[in-house]
Amino acid sequence: MSHRSAHHHISSAEDEPLPPYSVFEPVATESGSHSEVPAIIEPSWNLLYPALAQEPNSITVEPTDMTAVTNASDTRAVQLLEPSSSISLTLEGMKSVQINVRVDSEHKYNGLVYIEARFSHKLPLLLERGQVPVQVSSCLVSETNRVQIDFTATARFGSMREITGELELVLPQNADTVIPELVFRLPPCSNLELANIASNVVNLIDVATISGCVSVEDVDVGRMRVAIGDGHIRASGIAVSHGSAEFIAMTGSIQVHDCAVPGGNIRVNSPGAMLKMENISAHKILIQSSQATTCIYNAEADFVSVESDSGLLTLNNIAARVLKVKADTSPVTGSWIIGESIDIAVVSAIIQGKLAFRGDSVRAYIGTTEWPVRLAISENYSGSFDISAVNSVVNFCLADAALNEGQTRRRGAVGEGTHMLHVESSNAPIVITTH
Repeated sequence: MSHRSAHHHISSAEDEPLPPYSVFEPVATESGSHSEVPAIIEPSWNLLYPALAQEPNSITVEPTDMTAVTNASDTRAVQLLEPSSSISLTLEGMKSVQINVRVDSEHKYNGLVYIEARFSHKLPLLLERGQVPVQVSSCLVSETNRVQIDFTATARFGSMREITGELELVLPQNADTVIPELVFRLPPCSNLELANIASNVVNLIDVATISGCVSVEDVDVGRMRVAIGDGHIRASGIAVSHGSAEFIAMTGSIQVHDCAVPGGNIRVNSPGAMLKMENISAHKILIQSSQATTCIYNAEADFVSVESDSGLLTLNNIAARVLKVKADTSPVTGSWIIGESIDIAVVSAIIQGKLAFRGDSVRAYIGTTEWPVRLAISENYSGSFDISAVNSVVNFCLADAALNEGQTRRRGAVGEGTHMLHVESSNAPIVITTH
């Protein structure tokens, strides 16, 4: 079977390929707006932006002034913001940074957003180079056709690779309004931790970093996007109410446990990152991997699409109306419960798994070349089948099957059902059994 024919069955109007992504280019959020991910080469400043939303319909409030204190070894900046505006935090040109995000369970800040940043540096060296560690300014922005007035507070930090930072962001636990967007743009060696964020706190969480680790635990938001160039994403206890949950890692690893997106999509792009997901559910699950291992356990969705090049694919206990798997040399193993159609097209690798049918008329295609196919299907299977192993043998073990005999091909029917099973390979045996 040729490369072209192995992929022929995978095309569909429901396919939704992930866009290419680079951490050095602008990235599109779900709403269509664009945020610049800084290209960190030799920036002239380090920036910390607690910024207000500028949408025409947003409720604009004035944040407190940012205060900053600098001594010989570090700089500390503090600010309080109203939660009705979006918050964007961008850090550049640092050696490393630790960011902790939590809720104000003690109600210490009276419903405001609290930001505290500490940056360690060598002040004499900064002054020798003519760099001021911190500049604090407030900018008034107004337009004649708008009633509201936007205030933006900006703090600038001198661009020194020796600088390391810690940033704490405390969100109100029970605010009257939801923070529209919480956006992070972080430098290399960043470590971001978000925990215990309830559904009434933030609508969108959007994180992008060059390298490091992002940990998200027990978070309930409207939409979520986490992207990392080289590093690790750890997510557990994730609930997304009306948008999508996106996880992107170029290299490193992505681990997601307990993620529910009832009305939206789970989208994963892991070209060179190991991917492990367990107990996930969504309307659509879209996974694009490449060379690393991909393991999905206990997933449920209306539509599931998985694409890979050479990394091992383990898809265990996948329940879907439609399942599409497209791979080059990625071995595919697992178990699948299908309501309408399953399409597994592999250019050259083994396929083995268990297949169960929960619909009335399921169409199943399993195809590869040069490698065996071992498939166990439900004992109550009822419908037609076409099993072809060019230049090899077919071992067909379904009971009560009406067969058109042939050493390399088996065609016929089991019962009077309307299921359709099509399995093909070449130069390798095909074994069909029941489970």
